[in-house]
Amino acid sequence: MPKTAFKLSGLFAPRVGLIYDWTKEGRSKIYVNYGKFYESIPMDMNERAFGGESELFSDWDTTTGQCGDPFRPPGSDRDSLPAEPRNCPKSFSNMGNAPINGISTTAFGDPTAGIPAGFSVVVPGVKAQSMDEIVAGVEYEVLEDLRLGVSYQNRRMTSVIEDMSTDGGNTYYFGNPGSFPSSDDEALVNQIMSLAEGSTLRNQLTKRLNDFRLLRQFDKPIRDYNAVQVTASKRFSRNFMVQGSYTYARLKGNYPGLFQSESGQLDPNITSQYDLVELLGNRYGYLPGDRPHQIKLDGYYTFDLEKAGRVTTGDRKKKR
Repeated sequence: MPKTAFKLSGLFAPRVGLIYDWTKEGRSKIYVNYGKFYESIPMDMNERAFGGESELFSDWDTTTGQCGDPFRPPGSDRDSLPAEPRNCPKSFSNMGNAPINGISTTAFGDPTAGIPAGFSVVVPGVKAQSMDEIVAGVEYEVLEDLRLGVSYQNRRMTSVIEDMSTDGGNTYYFGNPGSFPSSDDEALVNQIMSLAEGSTLRNQLTKRLNDFRLLRQFDKPIRDYNAVQVTASKRFSRNFMVQGSYTYARLKGNYPGLFQSESGQLDPNITSQYDLVELLGNRYGYLPGDRPHQIKLDGYYTFDLEKAGRVTTGDRKKKR
């Protein structure tokens, strides 16, 4: 097995900003900022997708002391029809609520595609998960020490890394949902054509190629955040400071993010969303993190006690 599951390169994350002051006195500001942000992938993916994960099933006898599951004897398919229970060894007799047999099985894998059990395959040409952000706004000092502003914010996913399955959760591929680059498709075809017809490796790569092409049919992830924010800020003078804001925002798309709030699943980049094609229908809309209205208010006042010093009191409010 290779030491490196996959490697992401070319993570160029620029930050660009422009500011213009039309008063030329520091009392006004028109600004626009752009930035690209990349995800730092957690180690959960490395452990679960590239660590040979397996499942352990234990059979329990709570009544008769018989060994094993009376409906699924060892060596049989766990979904087989009911079978006669086995006699329990003397050492297990009448041990109610005791685990008496264990069957270990791999969680996923496809030998016909050359995929080891418990491992995922990385799709060629996978791009790092990233997000673009644009912020534009204007601020103006309408009165001495009082500044008003309005801004627009947009954040959107440009690429997402997720595990995907085209066969009902038996085989998993890591890549960008809805994408398999044509250049990598052509390279894989050339590799397949260079192999002897009927060889095991050729058959395995052909199976992978067909699965990679099916990944293009998955809906591309969309997660768009748009917000308009109105701000007011009185800088500290006359012993007090006050600032506040109101934000109207909408979060829409078909991809909730690294956390599945509807199921409570915390498995970044390996959520269940793309495990089954059936889960992708009718997903576009307002996402669980959508919070249309948000109000923030912050301020403090300083009491001058002269020789005794100063006492500052303040409060902060946030409402959604």
